[in-house]
Amino acid sequence: PTMVAIDFNINCEARSTEIQARENSAFMYRAMVRDPTTAPAFFGKAYRRGDSPMPGYGSIEQYPHNTIHVWSGTSTEVGGKDMGSLYAAARDPVFYPHHAELDRMWVLWKDMEGNEDIDEDEYLDAEFAFYNEDAELVRVKVRDALDTRNLGYVYEEVDVPWMVQGA
Repeated sequence: PTMVAIDFNINCEARSTEIQARENSAFMYRAMVRDPTTAPAFFGKAYRRGDSPMPGYGSIEQYPHNTIHVWSGTSTEVGGKDMGSLYAAARDPVFYPHHAELDRMWVLWKDMEGNEDIDEDEYLDAEFAFYNEDAELVRVKVRDALDTRNLGYVYEEVDVPWMVQGA
């Protein structure tokens, strides 16, 4: 039960909560406002190394997304079945609020002036299979899930201090 550093390389035990809060706010400003000036810079974009496709991290993928998985997970869990393990992360109850917050960050980023979603048809037409509330398998295209209103919800508008430089 402590404040963690969004930059996983920081020893947050050596800092006061106040200093760590300021560092985290500055880090979020860079990841959400200053650095991602294009959709690929925010979302990431795959690239090739030889014959192998490699993930290209966007500004929020490594930090804060992966950092929170690592901070929330524990290597002492039997079989690594927690937030820190890719194959089992969704079994951890923290997974869902964490990813809801990342979805909210996506909405915040898209709402900033000049930012737009990826508009490539290959991406927009990608399909994912899910079970609906009636246990029926349904396919959902990315383009149909980009606007949260189509999914039946909107995020509450609240002050976000790190959206302003120097906050």
